[in-house]
Amino acid sequence: MKVVALPRLRLIFAGLLFFCLCTPMVRASSSIFYTTLPSAEQPPDIPMNKDAGLGSWIIVNVRLANGENVPMVMDTGCPTTCLDTSFEPKLGQRIKTDTLWDFGAKSQINVYAAPKFFLMDTPLMKIGPYVVTHDCRQISSEVGHPIMGILGMDILQNYCIQLDFSSHRVRFLDYSRSNKGGWGAPFDLFEIGDGCFAISNNLVGSKYPGTLIDTGYNQDGWLVHDLFEQWTNPSACLHSPNGVLGRQRYPALDLRGVDPRLLAGGDSHIKLNGIGLRFLARHLVTLDFPEQTLYLRRTSIGPPVDKELQAETKSEGKSAAKFLKILENRGRLPGWSKSDIVAAGRVTLHYFYPSTVIFDIPKQGDAFIYHYTLARASDSGSWTLQRAWQTDAAGKTVKEFNVP
Repeated sequence: MKVVALPRLRLIFAGLLFFCLCTPMVRASSSIFYTTLPSAEQPPDIPMNKDAGLGSWIIVNVRLANGENVPMVMDTGCPTTCLDTSFEPKLGQRIKTDTLWDFGAKSQINVYAAPKFFLMDTPLMKIGPYVVTHDCRQISSEVGHPIMGILGMDILQNYCIQLDFSSHRVRFLDYSRSNKGGWGAPFDLFEIGDGCFAISNNLVGSKYPGTLIDTGYNQDGWLVHDLFEQWTNPSACLHSPNGVLGRQRYPALDLRGVDPRLLAGGDSHIKLNGIGLRFLARHLVTLDFPEQTLYLRRTSIGPPVDKELQAETKSEGKSAAKFLKILENRGRLPGWSKSDIVAAGRVTLHYFYPSTVIFDIPKQGDAFIYHYTLARASDSGSWTLQRAWQTDAAGKTVKEFNVP
């Protein structure tokens, strides 16, 4: 997985789900590894990080059988739970390698027997006895603190999960007994073949491929190429930046187009449209996976705003912008010269708690967008430029710059 242009988290494992479901399980309940499925006991409600849906993922603390706490990203777009490569010495012998896809980019990952996972003291039900490992350092860098894994759909699909962005709570509900009257509009979910789920609707109201529900994608969503071209056409009935889902209309959507050249790879998810965490955060979201229904009760007309976080973002943004200006004046801002001018339109700031920002800056007379990731160790610390890159209008990385 590579975090490029946008803060996103996308892991697709070719063939691994089949391998997990079709391999017989060894019955040894005293093991610290998943050899049998634990009972589907209801996990407790847990707090949600305040910046979830506002530039960061939903991060939960999962406990292993040895008592170790593991901060993990909750990702409905990831079929299989993943641990950081630092866990490999604790996981025993590697079982096999597999293929990882991330928006068309292919790489290899390792497969191990899965340790048991707990939320507080409640064992989490998991499909399949395996996990994969991946280097999470770049994810941690984007978030600003250590992330040690990804909680995937081999666990999440066993539960009815409510995401309350207003109260900052993640709830695990009894779908058979709960009063669904306040959950909002229902959308049928269908499984796409790897354990992840989609709806038949899309965010521009057209008849087109279904839409993946992906909490690991930090923007509003993406569109397949033809639909993106239609949506960005000013003559279209419904065009950028407005959207629709069900009977609700949505302003100020940030949707990206999929490069059709990526479809030649094995990433089945980009053959669909996608709904990301930023869009979901406009709602009370209930993911009733056992009954295959998504419920959305709208709580915000536009993108959600946390006033406390907004004030903090403004302060961080001003300070970081001054540092960028110093680099520009010294001729040390990668991809930028002193004569370059910011194009008309807003410079976009993404804030990642704590003390990490990304600027998206359009340049006058240039079709590309220039992105800069800055971080500092504390509120009083000095900013450092960690990454600089250039993307096209669809969000595809064109060039990575060396940073001073």
